[in-house]
Amino acid sequence: MNLLKGAIVALVSSYFISLLYAFTFRFPIPFAGLIGPQGTFGTANMSVLSVCAFVLVAWAVYGLLGGFLVVAAMGAGAGYLVGRLSPAKDARNLRIILSCTLVTFIPITFLSTLDFLIGPW
Repeated sequence: MNLLKGAIVALVSSYFISLLYAFTFRFPIPFAGLIGPQGTFGTANMSVLSVCAFVLVAWAVYGLLGGFLVVAAMGAGAGYLVGRLSPAKDARNLRIILSCTLVTFIPITFLSTLDFLIGPW
């Protein structure tokens, strides 16, 4: 059960972490460029809803290209480990939520900084 909790929490939180990156760092939008303060398109002159729409499209495209599988596997692994290693049953769900949210930062950070590794795309 902790596997399923971890996968669901990781998938849901990945969209919100992508939004956080779009507003604070940068996030790649397919066929458009990087959106964010350090990206090609700054978010200061865009409405919040348009940024949310761009990130939702990017989240869906990257997810369908395999990102959902990676994020769900990482979340399931984190949920399993935290569920097994958590001594108290009272705080287990909160620890699963926090750990799966934190582990979701890894693929989002990788996606946001991928052009430093392979060059502009």
